[in-house]
Amino acid sequence: MTEPPAARPDDPPEPRPPARGRMRVLGALSCVAAAALTMIATFQPLVTARLDRTFISVTSWAQRVELNGSAVDPEVQVPEYGLALTLAAALLFVAALLGLRAARSAGLTAVVAAAFLSGTAAALGLQQRWWLEGLLGGPDPDLPPGTLANYWSRTGAGLWTLLAATGLAIVAAMVTWRATGDQRRRTHSPAQPAGTAAVVHRLPDAPPDEPAAEYR
Repeated sequence: MTEPPAARPDDPPEPRPPARGRMRVLGALSCVAAAALTMIATFQPLVTARLDRTFISVTSWAQRVELNGSAVDPEVQVPEYGLALTLAAALLFVAALLGLRAARSAGLTAVVAAAFLSGTAAALGLQQRWWLEGLLGGPDPDLPPGTLANYWSRTGAGLWTLLAATGLAIVAAMVTWRATGDQRRRTHSPAQPAGTAAVVHRLPDAPPDEPAAEYR
């Protein structure tokens, strides 16, 4: 029985559907935008607070404390998330490059980047709650009335930018994962060896009937 010839190495690749190509570009652009927003968020203030003559501003890289307009060393150290957020942005950028090249690992890279960014943003959000409540210690009820009239603490623009970057990264991961689904299915499907010619085997002819033995 003759088998159909397998595909040869010089055969042109199958054209990708236009919708898949648009999804890959959309996913890559979303990854780049999420990475850019993440890096912008690292330089914006996450929390700002004032207690009488003391002003505090916290970013992902450092903490700035001013007393009467002059910078002083902070008494309380806060965790720095700049390096973790930079790593998440780098993973998103790599996912964008892999998505444009239609690599099979683009979807997984985008999912890992979005998950890492989401975890870092969640940890930073929990830390921000402590910053708002305990960074300055809160108003002292033993002080005379009006002493702490200039006391306030608020969430900075950096946290809102980071939340927007996280949401965009999740959308980018979903789009990239869906756009590269064909490559992943092709990887797990059994592949036929390329460049193999059809081989036809001929069965041997049946042996002739032996003459009946003569009995004397």
